[in-house]
Amino acid sequence: MAMAQENVGADGILLHGKTVVLFAHVSTCAAEGQIPAAQVFVSLDAGKTWDKRGPLIEGSAFEYVLDDGTTLRVAGSHTAEGPEIEPFLFVSTGDLSEWKLHRIYKGPSELKSVALNGNGHLVAWVKHIDPHQESWEGSTYAYESRDNGATWGVLGPVPNGTTTPAGRVFSKIEKEDRGWRVVDMEGGGFEVQHLEVDHSWKTAHKFPLQMCRQ
Repeated sequence: MAMAQENVGADGILLHGKTVVLFAHVSTCAAEGQIPAAQVFVSLDAGKTWDKRGPLIEGSAFEYVLDDGTTLRVAGSHTAEGPEIEPFLFVSTGDLSEWKLHRIYKGPSELKSVALNGNGHLVAWVKHIDPHQESWEGSTYAYESRDNGATWGVLGPVPNGTTTPAGRVFSKIEKEDRGWRVVDMEGGGFEVQHLEVDHSWKTAHKFPLQMCRQ
């Protein structure tokens, strides 16, 4: 569960088998001006209770996800300093209790797309940017991993006219997935809701806005 004086914001939700996965950003009242950190929460009891899984990824945000039924792969970038830098891959298997964090590229960049193309073979498209030259449009390069994201090497520039990498392309993280959704509450915070058999949405859990003590 989220600790007291800790605010959780919802970025997306996913049903992984019978486990509900919440992609969130977390900030605490203890650190004034703290940059939110990316955090995974999971529920094993139909959304009633939630636990953190994996480490906080400071100053970062989740963007893409691929669930093959066994392995859950999440991709994102460090966003704290303005332009995105250091796109990463966050990988877990089984009950999602253990996670591994791998950096795809170091430097100012924009993660454009990621795809799984075979057993442990991943390709990521990364647009190189220069924050000091706003007029430069940047170039997109393909990066490859053959060990499930642990190490990455550059393949070269992405050919013009190519829309996505070959293979199973990661999806954008969404706020609704197969009968589950997150909905902002009036006044702050959000609810996790489940679609019932009568086609009505029922609140499973609320993450209220925590008012920081002065």
